[in-house]
Amino acid sequence: MIFYSPITPSTSIQSLKGKSQPQLIRFSDGNHYVVKFKGNPQGMKTLVNEFIASQLAEHLSLPIPTSLLVYIPDSFVQQSPVLSARSFVGGLQFATQYVEHTEQIPKFDPHKEFNIGTNQETLADLIVFDYWLGNTDRSRRNLLLQRNERGECHFLLIDHGNCFREKRISPFRFRTAHKWCLSLIDDTERLAHSVQKVQNLSNDTILEIIHSVPKEWNVSQQQKESIFHYLVEGKQTLSKLLIQIPRHRDLLTRDEVLERIHHAIVNRHPLSLVRIGNGENIILAQYSILSEETFMKTGTARKWPKHGAGVNLPDIQIRDDVLACLKKVDLVGILPYDDKRIKTNPRYKRKLTEQIFSYYQLDPKYVFDALLFRDLPSDPNFWKLMTEKKIIVISKWGRKFKKHTVELAQQLGIEIVAVYPIHNFYEVEEVLKQIENTDFDIALISAGVGAIVLSQQIAEQYGKVAIDMGHGLTEIAKGKLELPKMDREKEV
Repeated sequence: MIFYSPITPSTSIQSLKGKSQPQLIRFSDGNHYVVKFKGNPQGMKTLVNEFIASQLAEHLSLPIPTSLLVYIPDSFVQQSPVLSARSFVGGLQFATQYVEHTEQIPKFDPHKEFNIGTNQETLADLIVFDYWLGNTDRSRRNLLLQRNERGECHFLLIDHGNCFREKRISPFRFRTAHKWCLSLIDDTERLAHSVQKVQNLSNDTILEIIHSVPKEWNVSQQQKESIFHYLVEGKQTLSKLLIQIPRHRDLLTRDEVLERIHHAIVNRHPLSLVRIGNGENIILAQYSILSEETFMKTGTARKWPKHGAGVNLPDIQIRDDVLACLKKVDLVGILPYDDKRIKTNPRYKRKLTEQIFSYYQLDPKYVFDALLFRDLPSDPNFWKLMTEKKIIVISKWGRKFKKHTVELAQQLGIEIVAVYPIHNFYEVEEVLKQIENTDFDIALISAGVGAIVLSQQIAEQYGKVAIDMGHGLTEIAKGKLELPKMDREKEV
């Protein structure tokens, strides 16, 4: 609990960065404190927000520096050239003990490892806390690291003056600091636990904290009620955060994908490789993430039967069939968050994929760039995997694909033993029956959303390697993708 401290200010040290013009001041106890004054440019709300946020953080056992209410008279303000140059007003101020020997968190780099030891729970608490409070000002500057003698780091949260914004920030617009925290959390259960901690905080406790705001700060009853309702309603919306949270995933590299395909082929193990793009997202999001009004306005729905997804929406049976297969596949292609290659509304790309994964509790073990196969066929290493193997092609572009790969197939002893045209999802079951008696090693597929079911079923039923190549296959069929020149004898 924050309390009024009898310590008195002795020396004004310096001004610190910040819109509220915080000041570093030495007090009579010999410690330095960061003080936010009445009369600062952001107004009294900064002190009120800091006071309430600090007490809430304390109740939730979040790592924050010691916070105090301190009295700084007008005489001290006027005697300091720095303080008197501001519009500060003497009286009761909000102070946080200054912590020395801290460092900022590093710049966000999803490819760079950072050892945080046992701090994952703290990071999860931070994300949930900031979302609950509507804190729009979390940055590298106010999430501090402290290292002990063993090099282990501990976090400190400071600066909560910009809270209780009318509209909470979307998780997909989280600040860089939040993205950094998310990248270090490997278990979504930690976030769920953090949400539960906040939801378990009683409304009576919240109300008591709000009513303990100093009377001198002149917070009206209406303002107090507004903050109370904001926090109570926020507790109820926290469960949605788990669905919306953008999950960081390490995408397999091209070589890692090729290695997994190679291993399956050599050892005659089944392998299903599928991709999730905007079409798959929209179909999976029917009536769960997206309303009928929303998904029926998308090109996936409006352009049937010409759209490549191959589904006549709405169709929840197909949604459920695809979902069931998606839970069993081995490798899943997803789009990077910042993908610019697919020209569609960003809300239907990676953001929606993660919402679907969270809603249906999907957590693919291995993921890769969904557009990998748009240029992978230009890599000789891809074709080497299929040397002297029997291939089937499942696509409406299958015959043209076979025509454009004749020379390459001859060079490597690849035999395309069958082509199965498919034009939409409703032909998937028939194709699976047709290939039942076919002798083959690998299935190359381009069949819209149906490719997910085909790949998974071919791997499960027939024990084969099934690869959803998507547009990569059609680009070869159209002659738009340059294939490598191979010489099997030299390779040997």
